[in-house]
Amino acid sequence: MRDELKKHLNKDMYFYGKFKNFGIRNIPMRTKRRNLKVTKVERVLLHDLYDIEGNYMCDHIWVSNSSLFRTQNVKDGDIVQFKATVDSYIKGYLGKNDDKNTVIKLDYGLSHVSDVKIYQGELNFDSISKE
Repeated sequence: MRDELKKHLNKDMYFYGKFKNFGIRNIPMRTKRRNLKVTKVERVLLHDLYDIEGNYMCDHIWVSNSSLFRTQNVKDGDIVQFKATVDSYIKGYLGKNDDKNTVIKLDYGLSHVSDVKIYQGELNFDSISKE
């Protein structure tokens, strides 16, 4: 569990982390016409997440709103600064198959990503904007 993020639940904060890559998540959704529809959502994988004050939050995190990152031509290893809201979600398998042995638990992540800035190269605390 991400205990450091939990302390800031529902707060809008600035974060930074190291960009790793883009990924796809398949989200099953029920519709009126069809029983099940799978929607593909592109997400961004970030490593070594810190808040703007330099406090370590977690080792990795997936965030949505990947178009904000794509428009800035982010590359593997770039430092990314952004604003987001700390949010909770249910982690684990919630389907109908009883043969899936997984623990369902509450975890913490980031939503409503905005204000993305890219810094190439190694992280320098003096170059990070504290706005």
